[in-house]
Amino acid sequence: MAQVAIILPVFNGANYLREAILSIYSQTFIDWRLYVVDDSSSDESWGLIASLPHAQRVVAQNDRNIGLYATLAQTMRSIQEEWVGIVMQDDRAKPNWLETAMELAYRHPAIDALWANEDIIDAQGNRTRSGLDTARIEVIQPGCPSWYSVLQRGCIWQISGSLTRTRVFKAIPFDSSLPHCGDYDWLLRAIRKIRFLYYERPLIDLRSHSGQASAGNLARGQDVAESYFVLRKNLERHGDDLGLRARLALSFDRTWLVAIRMGGALLHGRFRLAARLSTFIPRFLMLWRL
Repeated sequence: MAQVAIILPVFNGANYLREAILSIYSQTFIDWRLYVVDDSSSDESWGLIASLPHAQRVVAQNDRNIGLYATLAQTMRSIQEEWVGIVMQDDRAKPNWLETAMELAYRHPAIDALWANEDIIDAQGNRTRSGLDTARIEVIQPGCPSWYSVLQRGCIWQISGSLTRTRVFKAIPFDSSLPHCGDYDWLLRAIRKIRFLYYERPLIDLRSHSGQASAGNLARGQDVAESYFVLRKNLERHGDDLGLRARLALSFDRTWLVAIRMGGALLHGRFRLAARLSTFIPRFLMLWRL
């Protein structure tokens, strides 16, 4: 059995899927097995998956489209490898991604999950932004202070290019009902219980392009709706861990961010989005009461 399972979830990803898969086969660390799971794509993704290298891989196809986080949670249940890496269909893992990540795991045996910095590439694969490359290592201890920091800062954890102990994902599964903020929701639940490590060196190329599902969610304001749900759920469960000042600061900061976003939508003539965002201003403003 391999030491690392790499999950590559796919939905209508034919444009960049070949690059993503070949970047995994180019890893300098070779003790892995690739799980490619197609979420009932309607494009050429499934045929492309079948045409790529057969060694060290398991392929599966969902009978119906169930979404990214449901696909990840479902796949986790069958994995036996000690570690799980995740690479998204649009992205490219740098050749030393796994080797570096596993070296960090060996050097810091108390950690349960890690992620590294990233470079941003465009649709053509050209680098548009370079991530910080200082080799700084930060170990994040579990508990309320780390949880509150993530409430304030948002999803600092990068799911694509992450490496996590399999037992963690089985104990803390993704919430399948959240198509956009499932990573943020998972991080907030996990960081209360497990140690994370952040490595400030780019180990993955994240592709940014207009066809991404996340771009559509942003255009519809889905991210704001889901982030409100996630914050509300966390404060309902653990709000007593915070003082009034902390809850007020969180509520006002998030309200201000939504107001800025609404102003930008109005400025660009996106009145429907602005109207949707305006409904969340009073909701964020009252989060402190939970």
